[in-house]
Amino acid sequence: MNIPFSQRYGYIKPENVFIRESLTGSILNSTYNFIQNLFHEQYIPYDYSDLHGELWLKVLNLRIDQMGPSITDLILDERNPWYERIDHLEWLINYIRSYINDTNKGFTPVYVMNCNNALDRHLLWLNSEFERHNYAYRIINDVFIETTSSSEMAVIQESLAEADANSVTHLQESLKLLSPSNQELSTRNAIKEAISAVEVTARQITNASTLDEAFKKLRDIHPMIKLSIEKLYHYTNQKDTGIRHGWMEQSDEPTINEAIFVLVTSCSFINYLNKVYCNSEHK
Repeated sequence: MNIPFSQRYGYIKPENVFIRESLTGSILNSTYNFIQNLFHEQYIPYDYSDLHGELWLKVLNLRIDQMGPSITDLILDERNPWYERIDHLEWLINYIRSYINDTNKGFTPVYVMNCNNALDRHLLWLNSEFERHNYAYRIINDVFIETTSSSEMAVIQESLAEADANSVTHLQESLKLLSPSNQELSTRNAIKEAISAVEVTARQITNASTLDEAFKKLRDIHPMIKLSIEKLYHYTNQKDTGIRHGWMEQSDEPTINEAIFVLVTSCSFINYLNKVYCNSEHK
């Protein structure tokens, strides 16, 4: 499948790549599949009446003679705020975990262990789906944790708005390569484009021919900050990563989280350089 038009011509935006503050589309579908697999898992015990009784009386605070929506319908209903539906999903996970570990249920230790392992396996699958779709959240210790924050998004958007055109081209390409709708998604190449944006900015500021040479001329920034970016640049040149060069020794593809880290760090450094050297004799 070809890369979509919106990505080929640079219309992709960070908020379309790193999905946050929503629960829709393919992410909602994965969530639904997770719930269905959970309810059909032989090692996931629960009592339907008890579960929904708890939900209706203690979460939704309905009257005792009222019947509310099922937990599945509550999470799927896009009329409800996205964060409330995540609250309900988190409640469901914690309800099942507590049900499994309830000593009054009389479950044997081996059965409890198998049940917890089954729940963990399904949570691992859901997290892998969240990662695949670049969702900004993961479930850790049965609660949702944000992995791509609004501040990180702002850093990327600042670079896209303020950096020079050549750097922006590399950053846009990095975003395209990380887009979950991109059938040719490549974290390795996304990292290469992000660090290339740093190189373009640093070389332009210093009139250097290479990034290593540019680092030597960047005298107005703290040595430890410069060293940290140098090490990040050298990481992309390691034989085992094959990021900037097609080394035969390259091993596993970098993870989405690693690629996002490099992209955000690169944007932060570009923004920092532009602030330090803007309208100075070095520009």
